[in-house]
Amino acid sequence: MAYSVYKLSGKNSYKIKQIYEDFESKAVGVYGFEFYPIDFDTFSAALSQGLLNALVLYDDDIPESILIYSISEIDETIELNVIHSLSFENLVEKNNLLIKALINFTDPKEIVLISYPMLGEQSEYAKYITKFGFKLVSQSIFRFNLDDTTSLKIFKNKHVKTPSDLKLVRWSEKYYESAVVLIHKAFKDTTDALYDRRFLSLSGCRDVLEKITKDIYGDMLKDASFLLLDNECPVAFCFANLSSPQIANIPLIGCREEFTSMGLGSFLLKQSVGTIIERVVEGKLSVVEINATTASENNASMRMYRSLGFKEDVSYIHSFYEF
Repeated sequence: MAYSVYKLSGKNSYKIKQIYEDFESKAVGVYGFEFYPIDFDTFSAALSQGLLNALVLYDDDIPESILIYSISEIDETIELNVIHSLSFENLVEKNNLLIKALINFTDPKEIVLISYPMLGEQSEYAKYITKFGFKLVSQSIFRFNLDDTTSLKIFKNKHVKTPSDLKLVRWSEKYYESAVVLIHKAFKDTTDALYDRRFLSLSGCRDVLEKITKDIYGDMLKDASFLLLDNECPVAFCFANLSSPQIANIPLIGCREEFTSMGLGSFLLKQSVGTIIERVVEGKLSVVEINATTASENNASMRMYRSLGFKEDVSYIHSFYEF
């Protein structure tokens, strides 16, 4: 065997059609993606437009594996989407060669971080990727199923203290800039900032908020997205969106440091989930599941979700490499 790795261009994408379509068929079942990825023609177009990038590992002249990634210029990060091979033969060796090539092909003057959520079976490679200097963070995915009577009972019976001297409001664009500052203060020192550098700057947090409010991460549920105000200044937030007509997501929840340990997160989460349930009962939404992701080491967050009827579904490793 003579392995070699090359960057893939749009005009040569036809060479890896079989590999990509094999990945496409396994994205949900094997890799735990929530939705199926774009089809091959759309993938090829994204390559040509520079929206996606890929490395291909050849066994002699035969394409055997792909590594797909995108580049986020705003936080100088490579977002590694997936590593996929047609066969399990020499899988660790092939993954190692692709990771090594990605690092070597990257200019550290332009990129400072590689972020890699190792979903599904990719997590089995976590113990090998550390030899390249990758660090690991465990993430937990929680789900609230609206047809789960136990979860609904826990949610209904959970009493959360209404914050005194704070005003509850639904999301409005007039709070946009103050919310950017709040998100930065709430997340800049968290585990999330280790692999998502946008939380380290106001410009990055503005990008996060824009993607939530401009429906990039899914259709924003403004009716179920709340803020708590102290003298008209936001101090806590909980956003909600639709990943699909049947699935709602809590993409971001947090508060200013001096307001932690006051139960604000639980209060806002109950408002958001309660609103979604109400809209389902009214026939205005078709949601059957609400999900959220949190760092497994964040015990307070884990307790918050469980206390409101969410159930931990799966955990995965999020690895990151700093240049």
